[in-house]
Amino acid sequence: MMLHTYIYSGTHGQLEPTERRKTFYANVGSLIALSTLLVVTLSNLFTGSEVMRQVVYVQAPFAVLFMMTAWMNHRGWRNTARWNLMLSCHLVVLIPIITPLGNSLLSQIYFLLIAVISVTFFHAKQRLSILFLFSLNMGMFLYVEAGHIPAVAEMGMLDIEDVYALRFGNVVTAIAAYMAYVWMIEVVAEHSERELELQAVTDALTQLPNRRYFDLAFQQEVAKVSRKESVMVLAMLDIDHFKNINDSYGHDVGDQVLRHIALLLRTSTRAGNVIARVGGEEFSVLFPATTLIEAQEAAERIRETIENAAYQYQGESLKLTVSIGLAEVAKNQLAPQSYKLADEALYAAKHMGRNRVVAFEA
Repeated sequence: MMLHTYIYSGTHGQLEPTERRKTFYANVGSLIALSTLLVVTLSNLFTGSEVMRQVVYVQAPFAVLFMMTAWMNHRGWRNTARWNLMLSCHLVVLIPIITPLGNSLLSQIYFLLIAVISVTFFHAKQRLSILFLFSLNMGMFLYVEAGHIPAVAEMGMLDIEDVYALRFGNVVTAIAAYMAYVWMIEVVAEHSERELELQAVTDALTQLPNRRYFDLAFQQEVAKVSRKESVMVLAMLDIDHFKNINDSYGHDVGDQVLRHIALLLRTSTRAGNVIARVGGEEFSVLFPATTLIEAQEAAERIRETIENAAYQYQGESLKLTVSIGLAEVAKNQLAPQSYKLADEALYAAKHMGRNRVVAFEA
C-alpha cells in the first residue's frame, strides 16, 4: 500500500493525462534510482575498502533527494521534482567519478541510462530541457569513456576480482534498471489503454455500460440465441416524471437520482443480465436465456424495488417510479426491430398510467 501511494503521488486531481503519466514516470524513476543506489552501496561496502566506504558517504545523501521526488509531486511541484530527480541522478554518478573512483569501475555507463530515460519525464513541449539533459549526460559519458580519469592510489589495493565484479555489477545494474523502467512504462501504457477502452463503453454519470456497449452485448446475445435456439428478452426502462425532478430540484439532484436508479438496477438484477444507460433517463436491461414470463417477474421485482426505495433529499423523500417495456427477441431478429418493439411496450406502459410493466411477444 505504501509503495502504491509513493508511485502515484501527485497523479490525482484535475491533471491532463500526459501530466499524470509523466508524474508517475518520475516517481517510478526515483524508486528505481533509490533501489539501484542501495544495490551499489551494498556492493561498495562488501569490498571492505576505505575508499569505497567514502563513496558510500558521498552518495548516501542522494537517497533523500530521490525520495523527495514523490514528495514534490505530491505538493504539486512537478517540474521541480523532475529536475531534482534528473540532476540528482547525474550528480550521484559524477561525484564518485571525479573524486576517488575515476573511470576504473565503468560507472559512466549510468550516464547512458540517464540520457535515455530523461526524455520520458518531460513534456514534448519542453524540448530545450530534454535536449539539455540528453546532451549533458551523453557528453559526460563520452568524456569519461574517452578520457583517462585516474582513481586514487588506494583503489589499486583492491583485488582484481573485486574490480571486475564491480565493473560487471555497474553494467548489469544499469541494464536491469533500464529494463525495469521500460517494463513499468509498458504496464502503465497497457493500463491506460484498458482505461480508455472502459471509458468508451461506460456512462460517466452512473458508471453503467453505455448504449455502445449494450448494442455490442445485444449482438453477441442474439448470435447465441440463433445458435442455441435459446430465448432472450429486452427491457426498456424509463423514470416516470423525471423532467419534474429536474425542474423542481435542479439537474444536480436529477443526476443523483440517476445514480440512485443505477445502483438499484445493479442490486436487483442477476449477474448474467446486461444493464446500461442508453438515454437521458432511459435504461435497458437484457435478460439472456430468459422466457418472457421470467423476464416479467424480474422486471416487476425491479419496479417494486425502485418504488419502495425513495430517494432522500434534504430530509424530503422523493418517491420514484419507473415504467418498463419488455420485448421477446426472436431468432435472427435485428436490433432495431427489438428496440422498436420494446419502445412500443414502454410507451404502452406510460400510456396506461406509468409505474407498470408491459410485455410484447415477438
